[in-house]
Amino acid sequence: MKKYFEFKKQRSFDNIVESTFKFFRNHIKPMMLIVWKYNKITLIGLVLSYFLYSYYSYNMLGNVWGALLKQDTTEALTKNTNPMVSVINLVFLIFSFIFFTRFTLTVYAYIKSYIEHKGQINEREIMRYVSDKFWPFVGASILLGILLFFVILVAVLIFAGLSVAGSVGVVIGVLLFVPLFFYILVFANLFYSVYLLDNVQAGDTISITMKYLKNKFWFSFLVLAVIWIIILMLGSVFQAPLFIVGLSKGLLAYKDPQSFDLSTTENLVIAFFSVISLAGQTILKVLSLIGSAILFFTLKEYHTNEGLLEKLDEIGNTDEENTDI
Repeated sequence: MKKYFEFKKQRSFDNIVESTFKFFRNHIKPMMLIVWKYNKITLIGLVLSYFLYSYYSYNMLGNVWGALLKQDTTEALTKNTNPMVSVINLVFLIFSFIFFTRFTLTVYAYIKSYIEHKGQINEREIMRYVSDKFWPFVGASILLGILLFFVILVAVLIFAGLSVAGSVGVVIGVLLFVPLFFYILVFANLFYSVYLLDNVQAGDTISITMKYLKNKFWFSFLVLAVIWIIILMLGSVFQAPLFIVGLSKGLLAYKDPQSFDLSTTENLVIAFFSVISLAGQTILKVLSLIGSAILFFTLKEYHTNEGLLEKLDEIGNTDEENTDI
């Protein structure tokens, strides 16, 4: 039996990263089985649409690039459009929206169920949570998007105004804009953990997220930056086959432009590797979500001591039961 993983505790920088991989390693299989079990149709639609989109896109790009290498501008322009790519891309975007929304909710619901049941998972509760939270989650995402849009817009206007003042203004603008950009990244990442794990309304999530980041922003940024860098490095493994195929074809085209051609078989291979890359990125997304959740509980414990107070209550209740006996 696996030892219970305690979420509600303060963790150091290195312990958050270590704990993220530990929980990921122990729970990725049952978590992905639940994702597959309740999202089969959406996942199959996502994979098929992405495969077809990749195939037709690379076929179109191959034709255009081949024409350009042969210095046939007219042919390149005529082959630059393919209505099928636009249609499949729309279908892919729809499946992506549905799947990744449910995927994110499933991961957070899994963590909630794990905490509430002390290491046990209730699949029915997870699926009920995903269904109930789907549209509220979309609404919260829209709210976050609107907020970030106006913040970035104001920042750009301020930067443009400072740029008029010359090089000094540009330097000041950069010094102000870069930390703001980092804050937006961390805020947006933590926003969903607060909303989904703290059981609060979308409007309250903004102020609570800012509260949790108080005095802990740079700590949070460094934690997330390390996790993102690791994910980026791991993601390159899934993208390596696609990169190798593209590089080899590019070198051949450079040596002999007139013979450049992407056959149907090559396009199918590239589309297949594109799907593999998408699958890898999806699995690694779980790692990012788990890291955000563990960071959230660390920040919450720092500000509220909720986990410590719950443990003290449990000890007190145990003592009372022993006394009654």
